[in-house]
Amino acid sequence: MNILVINAGSSSLKYQLMNPDTGDIAAKGLCERIGLDGRLTHKVPASGKKVEKDIPMPTHKEAIEAVMAILVDPVDGVIKSVDEIDAVGHRVLHGGDKFVESCIIDEACKQAIRDCIPLGPLHNPANLMGIEACEKAMPGKPQVAVFDTAFHMTMPPKAYRYAIPTKYYTEDHLRRYGFHGTSHRFVSKRCIELMGGVENAHRVIVCHLGNGSSLSAVKDGKCQDTSMGLSPLAGVPMGTRAGDIDTCVAQFIMNKYNMSADDCLTMLNKKSGVLALSDGVSSDFRDLDAAAEKGNEAAQLALDKFAYEVRKYIGAYAAALGGVDCIVFTAGVGEHILDYTIGSAARSGLWFAIYVLAIGALFLVNALGKFDVSVWTILWTSALLLGGLSMLTHRFSCFSIGLMLVGGYSLLTAFGFLSIGFRWSVLIPVFLLLWGVSLLVDYFCGRRRKQHHVRASYGGKFTQDTRCDNGHLSCELSFGSCRVPVVTPLLRSGRIETSFGDFTVDLSGCEAVQDNCPLTVETNFGSLTLLVPDRFAVTVSGKDTTAASLNQRGTPCEHPEAQILLDADLSFGSLEIKYI
Repeated sequence: MNILVINAGSSSLKYQLMNPDTGDIAAKGLCERIGLDGRLTHKVPASGKKVEKDIPMPTHKEAIEAVMAILVDPVDGVIKSVDEIDAVGHRVLHGGDKFVESCIIDEACKQAIRDCIPLGPLHNPANLMGIEACEKAMPGKPQVAVFDTAFHMTMPPKAYRYAIPTKYYTEDHLRRYGFHGTSHRFVSKRCIELMGGVENAHRVIVCHLGNGSSLSAVKDGKCQDTSMGLSPLAGVPMGTRAGDIDTCVAQFIMNKYNMSADDCLTMLNKKSGVLALSDGVSSDFRDLDAAAEKGNEAAQLALDKFAYEVRKYIGAYAAALGGVDCIVFTAGVGEHILDYTIGSAARSGLWFAIYVLAIGALFLVNALGKFDVSVWTILWTSALLLGGLSMLTHRFSCFSIGLMLVGGYSLLTAFGFLSIGFRWSVLIPVFLLLWGVSLLVDYFCGRRRKQHHVRASYGGKFTQDTRCDNGHLSCELSFGSCRVPVVTPLLRSGRIETSFGDFTVDLSGCEAVQDNCPLTVETNFGSLTLLVPDRFAVTVSGKDTTAASLNQRGTPCEHPEAQILLDADLSFGSLEIKYI
């Protein structure tokens, strides 16, 4: 089965052709600058193919026609005929109070969407144009409308009614509607599944945090309250939206600066939020985080304000639900930044805590036992011992064993607990032999498993272009300085390792990157710099750091072509992600 999914905006149209049974995406793309000159970007994830065309698109009708043409194109298409499309799904912003679930589109449905245009003046007309264009291009095909507001229609009146005269509700339908409903519905349902049923996830708070942010209180799988209101402007501060605000603020601004209501609303929607709080630094939370780390007080205020308001809503919804069983974070900020700050602290702090405890215990033994071991000896021997243990818990290697051997032997010898006859003259060769065995095992096992992978030489100044035509990258460096420019039509996966080296891996030669491309990086007492074209976005999905640092310079573009999922394992090393 092939389902065409359409998200029509005021001047753009996003699409995906997918199989709902498998989740496979055959093609996806974007039509932008509709009403101006028009541009189509078409991608085929399976092959990594990307096509860009300038096509006149005066209306959404021409945009849909361009999508149909590229899907069946003999060279760039993925189907032979539009008859292979079984149905079309449309994201519709506002369904008012008429829709509590998705529905088959008919004339009554389209009229209801028209009736809701005053409630969604920017989005509903575009949504309707996309529907009607698909009807003309694919007559007779089932069309389904999925409403952003539908999930929130289970709210009780005490949650959705505004404390204003009743006639504005009965005659003009002014009430809290809420948005991001498709996200809140899916995430809350998935949460219930993962927790083993409603009985274990009776009360769920969903935090959809991104450039646009909203929270919802969900009880027994049904929405009880949500932070956005009549429009997406209400709730927590967002990228450019003010969030909750005293209406007298708007009145004051309009009166003092002779501003119209429409102009004031534009300011509150597009020029406020964290963009305004940061004094124009950015509406992107990644930029704000980078600026705050450099001491920008306005950027820090924007982050603090956002976090504070999110916590307030979580607390309020926990009280409204009578407790909470689970809090779920999703969307760009919820999935990535929160994972970075919370996950990093939790995981990297573990080994650092063990190291601090070990150092304290050794100092105490040294003092109470009246040993005469220097502070420096305790520090470096315990660092080698625990560093090797940390690496060994992530991946077995003779190198890790060698570190533990050197550190453990030196520590026990210093305290007089070990008096074996051999000394450094024997220990160093044993360590080198173990390290050599580790390198050989990694090399030959890697070749057997991944013959198509590329390996960088150990040490030296390796700068030759590294081709990986099969899309799988593997490069390693130990003791030396090395820069590897990677050249490939499509990067599918990769693993990068460095030990006691300064390693730079340049991905600018990658023509395309598979979306959600897994990339594992490991540094052991080394430094790694990853150069990434800004058309790709790096998401640090899993990390473990031991006395290490992880930094980012620059930001990806607003609409990245693909995500790189970075799994960072850093032991006494550093990783810098630099967008170019």
